[in-house]
Amino acid sequence: MDRESKDILLKGPVAAAWNDASYVVKCFRAKPPEPILPVPGERNVLVTSALPYVNNVPHLGNLIGCVLSGDVFARYCRQRNYNVLYVCGTDEYGTATETKAIEEGLTPKEICDKYFEIHDKVYKWFNIDFDIFGRTSTTHQTSEPCIKTSNHLFLDLAKLQDPVNELFMKSSDQGVWSNNAKIITSTWLRDGLNRRCISRDLKWGTPVPLDGYTNKVFYVWFDAPIGYISITAGYIDEWEKWWKNPDEVKLYQFMAKDNVPFHTVVFPASLIGTKKPYTFLDSISSTEFLNYEDGKFSKSRGVGVFGNDAIDTGIPADVFRFYLLLVRPETQDSVFSWSDFAIKVNAELVNNLGNFINRTLTFLGKNYELVVPPVFPNDGDIHFLEQINVELQNYIENMEKCKLRDGLKCILSISKLGNGYLQAGEPWKLLKLNNNADK
Repeated sequence: MDRESKDILLKGPVAAAWNDASYVVKCFRAKPPEPILPVPGERNVLVTSALPYVNNVPHLGNLIGCVLSGDVFARYCRQRNYNVLYVCGTDEYGTATETKAIEEGLTPKEICDKYFEIHDKVYKWFNIDFDIFGRTSTTHQTSEPCIKTSNHLFLDLAKLQDPVNELFMKSSDQGVWSNNAKIITSTWLRDGLNRRCISRDLKWGTPVPLDGYTNKVFYVWFDAPIGYISITAGYIDEWEKWWKNPDEVKLYQFMAKDNVPFHTVVFPASLIGTKKPYTFLDSISSTEFLNYEDGKFSKSRGVGVFGNDAIDTGIPADVFRFYLLLVRPETQDSVFSWSDFAIKVNAELVNNLGNFINRTLTFLGKNYELVVPPVFPNDGDIHFLEQINVELQNYIENMEKCKLRDGLKCILSISKLGNGYLQAGEPWKLLKLNNNADK
């Protein structure tokens, strides 16, 4: 672009568009060499997605509710040049794991090993780009069960209500919280917190390390969120730089709404109780539920699309990713429908976004050897850039608020504008008319 043309662009509302476009060139951040640590003075973002149960094959509702949403947000943050660590892993303890082991004639450890590999395969196929994908299981002891009077360990949430409420008010005001997360948490706090049992008489789990609690393990919903920390500690010795660094690190957590109180009340309470400077929840993105056709996903009845089914369809993973984001249940329950899947993929992914990318690259390849030529903007071009800038700003605002579905819609609006711009300008006709590619 020559200086005169650039001066035209830098006058008026389009200036922001030019500045944003210039920033985009340098903002794509390659994943740093391991280990990833917070960088003082930079925006450090710690992303977690709810730990999926390891005793089954994940279905599409599980994917969009946690791991895919966390992945998309982490990718966005890297593109904005933020320093990101995305943590997840399989939740391997609890009654359901023991029950599944009995059902399949395996030990709990064998069940966990089997389904960890299945989860890992599914997430890799879906291009989920974790920085850490670990496991919550550790070395444990077992003993023969017997019927007896049992003492249990309780977390006295009532004594922690005030600091938990204070954290909730601060975090939900300064961070980004889904509306359902605010409602669920405020309801728990309004009704008053009570003592909550955090131990179970099970053989499979994290042993309670106290005298008098032999053969007891921690309740999975007390234990599981701590897995974010233990998984990070398994990745790097300097885990405290992420998890005990509230001044430098912002924690974003992704999950379905049924996981909310354990992340906004129980987990923060257990951290507050230590009286240590942990990195507390800053923002939470909790979805409603994704249903399947006219009913619900059901693991027991085999209803819905599961990870292995998606792989077997032959449909590329990115097509599933696109549609799941388009119907992400951000404010209310939504539905995965095969007929709607076909309509949306053809209309938006293929005919809109795909068409825009294809015709643009084809035109540049055919006429300019894939090098963008100098720009000589007219009034129509400047108006077009102003429209693009509006959508770009909307995209950034939505993504910063974890509104991933609305962010995708902004991208589709940009490609629609691009298609309209090409169709109206018909640059291929101008080239033929002038017989000069420089025009």
